[in-house]
Amino acid sequence: MREVATSYPVRVPIQTRFSDTDASGHINNVALMAYFELGRANYMKHVRGEFNRTGAGFILGSIEAKFYKQAFFGEDLAVEAGLSGVGRSSFRISCRILRAGSDEVVAESVATVVSYDFERGKSVPLSEEWMARVAELEGLTPDQLIHQPGS
Repeated sequence: MREVATSYPVRVPIQTRFSDTDASGHINNVALMAYFELGRANYMKHVRGEFNRTGAGFILGSIEAKFYKQAFFGEDLAVEAGLSGVGRSSFRISCRILRAGSDEVVAESVATVVSYDFERGKSVPLSEEWMARVAELEGLTPDQLIHQPGS
C-alpha cells in the first residue's frame, strides 16, 4: 500500500451525548469508535455521493485507534477524515477527533477499507472513477494519488 499525505478534507461536528459516557464520566472508547465511523462514512459520502449495499462496495478490513486525551459530555468535538494510503483493492482512511475550535487531538484511528463485490463475495480492484473522485477530494491529480513521492 502506498502512503498518501492527507489534509483531512472532511470535517464533521460531533454532538456528544450523555449515553456516550462511562462510569469514569468521560466519553467511552466505544463511542469514540462510532465517531471514527462517522468520519469514514462522511468521507465515503463525499467521494461516492451515496451508499450502496449491492454490487461493488466497501467493507472495513481493520481499524487501529490511539486514545490521547479524555473528552466529556457537553464538549464540542469534531472528527476529520482523509486518505492516508492506497493499494490495488484497499485504502486507508485516517481519522482524528479534535476539540472543536482547536487543534488538540483527542484520539486518532487508521482504518483499512476494502473494495468488495457483495454478489461475488470477494475483493475487487479500486475503480478509476473512485480514484479520480478521491484525488479531487484530497486536492491531487489521479496520477499524484497513484505515484506519491517516496512510494
